[in-house]
Amino acid sequence: MTENNQTEKEQRRAIVGKTLEGKLFQNTLGSNLVRSQPHEYGQLGLRSGEATYHEVTSDETFNKQRQEIYNQKKKGMEQDGVYGEPAMPSNSEISHLLMRQLREVMGMATLSELEEHTKDIGAELDFKVPEKLRKMSYEKIISGAKENGKITNEGRLDIDKLTEDEKDALGMYQVLSQAYERACARNASQANYFEDLSNTGKDIAKKYNPKKE
Repeated sequence: MTENNQTEKEQRRAIVGKTLEGKLFQNTLGSNLVRSQPHEYGQLGLRSGEATYHEVTSDETFNKQRQEIYNQKKKGMEQDGVYGEPAMPSNSEISHLLMRQLREVMGMATLSELEEHTKDIGAELDFKVPEKLRKMSYEKIISGAKENGKITNEGRLDIDKLTEDEKDALGMYQVLSQAYERACARNASQANYFEDLSNTGKDIAKKYNPKKE
């Protein structure tokens, strides 16, 4: 392996690790899934997800992302001679951006890496990715399919032209990526499960805290 290839491999692993381990990414994905699918998590889960969403959207890094997008829009308008100010990106826009980044990185991750990070955040999976599939990734399969004529005229993946290993790797990717997302949603739906009771208790307890002179 050349030095450049080794460096690229290390950079890819660093991006995968930083992103899939990132609490901002996990909580953004999880809280949005809970809020968009409330029937899946129940009323208490929804309440917890909403509290997690509020924490995420108040996060300094989340709002730094918002400011960066705003600055880019403003710069583009100024360069084109447009009068006025762009709208500040909404919470939904930033969430969408972060969720897209996270899913792109999931596609970049090897199945071995995706398995590791999915189990690390609490997904209870009673299997291991077979050794033959561990170094495969969604991104590699798609790029290989494009190079080897395994794409239909409509631009879709031609499943019939894939090898059995490629088909199984895609199936494993679907399982692991969905498990990762479900674990994020479950964590978000439980993170603030007792928040309402805790806040009520705090308000009562404050009345009895000794006042500082």
